Amino acid sequence: ASLTIQLPDTTDLANAFITITNLDGRLIHSLRPNTLQPIINTTHWAAGTYLVILYEGNKKRTVQQIIKY
Repeated sequence: ASLTIQLPDTTDLANAFITITNLDGRLIHSLRPNTLQPIINTTHWAAGTYLVILYEGNKKRTVQQIIKY
């Protein structure tokens, strides 16, 4: 299983950083994307709800909630 994240077209990839946490705040995955549509392998993730947070530099740009069944 995988997750494709669609970043805004205005994302500055040179300063972008993505974190994915569970609802307890535990970091599940982090990456510096090199494309506006990074693909993340979720095979080993437990079913549940996760938060995908996009940062540009020190600024939190977007937060999206995803659910894995």
